[in-house]
Parts: sequence; C-alpha cells; structure tokens
Amino acid sequence: MLGKLVKFLIVTRFSKPLVAFIFIFLAYSVILGTLYSSVETTNSFFNYYLVGILIFLTVFMVFLGGVALMKSDLDYLFTLPLNRRELVVSLYLMQFMATGISFLFAVGYVLPYVSGGLLQKGIMAGNIALLALLVTSLSIISFKLETRQKALLATILGVWAILPILGFNYSFTSVFTGNMTAGTFIVIALNIPFNIYAVRQLRDIEIGFLKTTSRRSGTEFRKPESFAGKSPVEAIYAHHLSELSLTGRFGIGGSVSVRISRIRLYYLLIPAPFLAFIYLYLAFREGNVGPINITLLLGSLYIGIFSSILFAQEVLSHERAWLAFISMPIKVYWRSLAISKIMQTYVIMAPFIVSDMVLMFFGFKSALNALIFMGITVPLSPVVTIYFSSRLSVNQIVDSEIMTGQQNLKQMLSLGPILFLSMMAIVSVVSLVGALVVVGIAVATVAYLVGSSHVSENMVFKLTEKGFV
Repeated sequence: MLGKLVKFLIVTRFSKPLVAFIFIFLAYSVILGTLYSSVETTNSFFNYYLVGILIFLTVFMVFLGGVALMKSDLDYLFTLPLNRRELVVSLYLMQFMATGISFLFAVGYVLPYVSGGLLQKGIMAGNIALLALLVTSLSIISFKLETRQKALLATILGVWAILPILGFNYSFTSVFTGNMTAGTFIVIALNIPFNIYAVRQLRDIEIGFLKTTSRRSGTEFRKPESFAGKSPVEAIYAHHLSELSLTGRFGIGGSVSVRISRIRLYYLLIPAPFLAFIYLYLAFREGNVGPINITLLLGSLYIGIFSSILFAQEVLSHERAWLAFISMPIKVYWRSLAISKIMQTYVIMAPFIVSDMVLMFFGFKSALNALIFMGITVPLSPVVTIYFSSRLSVNQIVDSEIMTGQQNLKQMLSLGPILFLSMMAIVSVVSLVGALVVVGIAVATVAYLVGSSHVSENMVFKLTEKGFV
C-alpha cells in the first residue's frame, strides 16, 4: 500500500517529464562524482561555493518552506482509512523531492574534490544526503513559525554555517572545510531532533494546517500600513522603502495557504552590514593575489542572485498591484514600481557597495569589477526578473492544468533569470570590459522596460490571459 500511496502523491504533485528530469540529472550527478578523478583537496573556491549553497538553501527553506499538502488531500486523502505511518512516510518523501533533493544535485560537483578512495567519497556523499534531510526537515518545521521565529532560526543556522570559513571548525558545514569527523557528528546531531519534530508535525498535519491558516488569516493585517495624505505614486514608494513582503499563493508542492511575510526594511539593515563585514574579512584574508579574488567572485554571485530573488519575489503575487492598475495608468504604476524596487535594493546593497570601495582603495584587482556589478547591475536586476516572470514563468497564477498545484517542467523557466545573472556576475568580476558591457546591457534593458508603454500594457494583458486576476 505504501508504494501505491507514494505513486499517487508523485503523480498529483509532479509531472512525468519533471520526475524523469530529476532522476536523470541526479543519476548523472552521482556518476560524474564517482568516476571523475580527484583534484586538489584544499580549494577555497570549492569550500566557499558549497558552504554558500548550503547557507542559501537553509535560509530559503526556513523563510519560504511549506508542507507539500494540497486542499484535495484534506478533502480526500486524509478521510481514507490509510495507515498513518505510511501516510507520514509518503508525505515526507514528497517533501524531500520538493526540497531536499535539490542539494543532492551537488554530489557530482563535490566528490571530485574528495581525496582518497570510494570510502572517503561515500562518507562525503552520506553527509550530503544528511544535509538534504536537514533541509527537508527545516522546510516542514518553518510552516508553523512566525516571521520573527523564522528570522531567528535562519540567522542562527546561517551564522553557524559560515563559521568554518572563519576558522571555527565545529559546524554542520565543516565537512566541506576539511573537518569531516566534527562535521559528520554535528550533521547527525542536528538531523535527529529536527526530523523527529518534522515527522510529528506531518503526523498532526490537519490540526497544524488549520491552526496555521486560522492564525494567519486572523492576524495578517493587525498592523496595516497607512498611506494617509499620500498620492498613489507616493504610496508605492513609501511601501517599498519601508518594508519587504514575501508573498505566495501556494508553498512548495502546492500548499493552499496564502503566505505573506512582511519584514520591515530596517530589520534587514542589521544582518546586511554583518554579512558585508564577513565578505570584506574573507576578501582580505584571501589576499590580493592573482587576477581574481574568489571571495569577490562568489560574493558577487550569491549576493546578486539572492537580491534578485528577494526583491522581485513579492510583486506578482501581491494584491496591491491589481488594485493599482485601476487607480492609475499602467505605465505610471509600472514605472513607479520599478524605480522603487531599484531604490529598495540599493538600501540593502549599500554595505556591500562600501565593502567593494574599501577593497578597491586597498588595490584589489577585481574590486572595481565587483563594485560595478553590485552597484549598478544588481539593483537593476529585480526589474528584469519581474518582467521575465510576468511573461514566461509566473509561479502565482491560477493553474489551468488538470491537477492544480502540480509542479511541471515548465516551471524550470523560473531558473532563467538566476542562471543569466550568475553568468553576468562571473563575466563582470573576471573582466572589467565584461563588467562594463553587462552594465550597458542592464541599463539599456531596464530603460526600455520602464520607458515603454507597450511593454507594461502587454505585461498586464499577458498576466490576465494566464488567469492572474
């Protein structure tokens, strides 16, 4: 019965092409990591890269995680006389496919850096699997947490994860920085309580789901924003320069809850300087040797991607946009929205821009390149990401498929802006000419998107056609 239940949940949550893609890519990753010959073990790029990925996934899952549960499950699946243990196991497997499996894709890019034979590679692969389970449990646990609790948990885990790079070797990321024994022990120690709590939450998911939905629907607007005395355009700027909203009509796997996390912008001004200081410290510790500083390269890459996702995520799922379309011309709203998002991004990017200026003052070779990218290209990127999502890959649209909430291969298009921005970051930091070309393209693109009435009107019409009303 467990096999039939797992098959049913896979079919209702993932399309066949997407499932095939996941397992083919995973098999390719494992084969690549197993057969590829080892390279040097001590590699700062490798260490920073993997630690950065894990920090990103950890923070992302804590803030935006959710239970892979749909309304049809509450109406149908949970009313059947199913074995409770089999149901919990099935739901956990679905959660793993929606979240934790993404970290397993790193296997192929990690194992070649592991010196030794198959035993050492096997231990590293086991640690990656444990970290994937940890990410899965975090995505389940975060479903019931308040925004402040999520922020606290994400901060603690994020800071702890970066400590091995700073010289403290007792963290769940220590497996990537040469301290395999301590890292393995900590990963196991973290998995036990987190996964026990996650499984218990899945066991009582109906009660937890109803409590969470009731709590959010009853408290979501206890602290409403006030735009008294402001014009519609002034209200747009006031909103984006005072808070950041993370909004979604469904969570991972098609959760039916409307999730709105509103974060005051000044709260983000606390971790941003701290992260900028770490970025500066790591760059200085690596030293001004060679044409490229790895910290500058990876820092620009991760900060650029995270900023683009963070500052563009809310726009197409927030009801204020659709109210604004009937209160002012579409071009006026789109222009005000785009400029205010650029300004919002600049507020958070300021500490990193200052850090690049300091590095440039001390003669770091690629600091100017990184400054150009993070000072101009990154603040402009949310505008491009918003437009791309509206035309090609809208995650918050009413699903017209037979199985609503099912994840499919078309949603992989949402990776487009991330991959493109990643390439722009690498090109910018590696070459000054490349940085100037990228900035020129970014400025011209945003100027066209913001200045053209045709663009903004077509964007809204396209959204309407897809059911976003």
